[in-house]
Amino acid sequence: MVNSSTGLLQGVYMLQKIIVKLSHLSFRSKLAVSLGCICLVVILVVGISSYQLAGNELRNLSTKISEKNIMTTEQNLSAYLDKVMDYTTQIMNIPALRNMSEHELAEAEAAGLSSEIISGIHRYMKAAEANNLSFQAMEFYSANGHSLRYQANFTTEFQDYSSCLDSLADFNPSARESLHTDRYTRTLWLIYPLTENRTGQTVNHLVCVRFLYDSLMKKHGILIAALNDKELYRTYSSYAEDSFIVGNDGQMRSAARTNLIGTELTEADLRDKILRGAAEITTFSAKNKHGAIKLYSCHPTLDNSAVLVIPFDFYTGISRQERNRYLLSIGILLVAVMIITFWLVMQVSRRLSRSLYELADVVKRIDDGDLTLRYTATGQDEVAYLGEKINNMLDSIMVAVQLREKQLEARRLLEIRLMQSQINPHLLYNTLDAVLWNQQNNRSENATALTAALSGFFKYSLAKGSSMTSLGKEIQLIRYYLSIQQLAREQDISLELEVPPELLEAQIIKLSLQPLVENAVIHGFSGYRDNGRIVLRAVRQADLLVISVTDNGIGMTEEELSDLRRSLEIYPPPDNMKSFGLYNINWRIKKTYGDSYALRVESSLCEYTTITLTFPFSEYSP
Repeated sequence: MVNSSTGLLQGVYMLQKIIVKLSHLSFRSKLAVSLGCICLVVILVVGISSYQLAGNELRNLSTKISEKNIMTTEQNLSAYLDKVMDYTTQIMNIPALRNMSEHELAEAEAAGLSSEIISGIHRYMKAAEANNLSFQAMEFYSANGHSLRYQANFTTEFQDYSSCLDSLADFNPSARESLHTDRYTRTLWLIYPLTENRTGQTVNHLVCVRFLYDSLMKKHGILIAALNDKELYRTYSSYAEDSFIVGNDGQMRSAARTNLIGTELTEADLRDKILRGAAEITTFSAKNKHGAIKLYSCHPTLDNSAVLVIPFDFYTGISRQERNRYLLSIGILLVAVMIITFWLVMQVSRRLSRSLYELADVVKRIDDGDLTLRYTATGQDEVAYLGEKINNMLDSIMVAVQLREKQLEARRLLEIRLMQSQINPHLLYNTLDAVLWNQQNNRSENATALTAALSGFFKYSLAKGSSMTSLGKEIQLIRYYLSIQQLAREQDISLELEVPPELLEAQIIKLSLQPLVENAVIHGFSGYRDNGRIVLRAVRQADLLVISVTDNGIGMTEEELSDLRRSLEIYPPPDNMKSFGLYNINWRIKKTYGDSYALRVESSLCEYTTITLTFPFSEYSP
């Protein structure tokens, strides 16, 4: 106890002697010592902290990489399923297919239509293969007794429409109600055993089941499209191996081993956690089949009838050898930094005097926001040099601010143009395909009309210049688009205009109405009706121009409408946003006129969808 007290008193005495000696030093020496001590403490703190920070950063980096891979995996799967829906929709819209399913036909007439349907399916299958999509089987059964099978690798044992529904329901009990009622069912993703034509072997496959409806929304046909299981697995496993898809019934929908399709997921702990949160994106840990704890990310897919399960790991620590090497490197770096720092402190302390305070005062005023202020040097020392560099930096900042403003404006215009250019490639592809088909079938008049309509459409939509246009020109663009749809897809879609003539010169944002009509054709009428009606109304209310586009398409449920309205408020939009066209229009209106001019959507299932836009009324063309 006595020795400890003596040692403490000696330490205090030594500290007092050091303080006394420091008090007799010059200001330059005091400044040098103070800066040196501060730098030493900072260097030590930074060196010690960096070890912990490095481990955390490595862990965070690995986690972000895993999250990026998960996001990419989900996007790849969504894109693949969108292609499946797109091509099956095109097949269901083949006029001969609808004709065969809606009418009682003689044997010869049915055979002729079957040949035409097979030809159309073949054309779409070739286009799908070029787009990295293939089907193992493609079959159609209509309620009036007609059926056809496209030549593929696998076939079913279905004989007619009723046996198809019964067999699918027997193998998928949870889908029985959807299969045997006339309630609208967009898509079913089911498991069913198919027979390989070459070997006769029966293998379970994931099949896409689409229904064909009449004008009263009554089912009168069913399309069975069997997916290529290996191709589907490659789509979502390239960034996350060992991923799989399991249905809400606990059965495997897709996996690395195709013989697991249709079987129960064996890991009970993992299965229970997946099914418990099947309706939302979840991340949890569970034991795998080897008993090890692993992280899993689950994402609803297949129209919320299944879950994409993605296993992933992240960095958990630094090995002892790596830690020792890191500490040695940090030690060498600290010594080098301390030597350099003390030398710099001695050099700087010789020059810091009154000019330093003047410079500090200037910097303080600049920090308060006066970027026009400049430092006036009274000598040619380091402070004067620093002041000159600060002046140069301020000049650069002013130039950079002006340049940044110009770049932001250019970026905004570029984004608008890029968004505009994304509207039409799919239309161009389908239209050129229709032109080619008309030419090959000696329907030159249709081909000429299609080409003229397409030319007028792109001449307007791709024209450079102002982002504003007149209401009359936008209506002409809509006419071009509907002409293309009527000639290319043989859709009898009517356009009714309730627009006073004096409003035709009113200025609106370019390409703000045509995408609404395109949305109605693709999402409102496709797979629902071919004789849709679109009503475009425009009225002037004081200083406002109110325009609405109404269609009598499939409409939306309350839940779908709420989801759409919420998605329009998200910023920034996710990459896989399904309503990006409406989001694009809403974003441009807000950016141009303010948030009070947002797009409004109203809809009722099987009745209508109305989208309303509001613009400040103006006939001035900028």
